[in-house]
Amino acid sequence: MSSFRGRSLLNLNSNHALRSLKKKLNKFDIERKEQELTAKNAQTHQQKVDNLERITVTEKRRIGN
Repeated sequence: MSSFRGRSLLNLNSNHALRSLKKKLNKFDIERKEQELTAKNAQTHQQKVDNLERITVTEKRRIGN
């Protein structure tokens, strides 16, 4: 009976450890995806700013000539 209790406790601890690990992995995955999205959004924003600056410079040259 003692051996059975020991195995039961071990299984409970193992299950808890697995659930905890899954939670941590899911959290890490969500954070990584958020970081990737943030980087993509920053890159898109920078491209828009660069394009707007080119348009502004081109328009100033056109008006100046």
